[in-house]
Amino acid sequence: MYWEIKTPIYDDNHQNKVIGLCGVSTDITYRKIAEESIKENQLQLKHLNATKDKIFSIIAHDLRSPFNHIIGFSELMLENSINKDHSQDSDCIKIINSTAKNTLNLLDNLLNWAYTETGKLSYRPENINITNIITQVVDFKTSIAQAKNITITYNAVQDIEFYTDSNLLKTVLRNLISNAIKLQILMDLLTSLHYKKINF
Repeated sequence: MYWEIKTPIYDDNHQNKVIGLCGVSTDITYRKIAEESIKENQLQLKHLNATKDKIFSIIAHDLRSPFNHIIGFSELMLENSINKDHSQDSDCIKIINSTAKNTLNLLDNLLNWAYTETGKLSYRPENINITNIITQVVDFKTSIAQAKNITITYNAVQDIEFYTDSNLLKTVLRNLISNAIKLQILMDLLTSLHYKKINF
């Protein structure tokens, strides 16, 4: 395949008479092959992105939902077994509950990492009560800690407003407590929050 530029050569005595052509011819075969390859790669990339988005959607919804159900039902079963003094059943249910929570936490971390890598991590800051957020995270991690003979104590002193994304904050706090649980086996974990108001 060639690309050509041609210019007519006119007779000096007859300006309207063309006596020849002068031109340049360039072989663009490899260029066209490269362009077609780029187009094909773009189509493949588009298909891969669509597949990736579908996987993210499955993780975010279809996989997370069953774990939320397992966590909810196991907490209900755990409460009933404790009330009926079924200690052996309680131990098994605690394992189910903590395993489900750990797996859900891994899924959330995977999603956040994937969204960060693709630039799709949403940040929606708002005024939140950080005391309530910490309480929720501590409650979420309590059964996991208890399975390793660790007690998490959170002394909420007052309601504190904070401007941030609640979901991202929960992820950070869950990871902090998870790491603390891994590093402090057979020890009590004390979670505290200090608040100081600064006036400008």
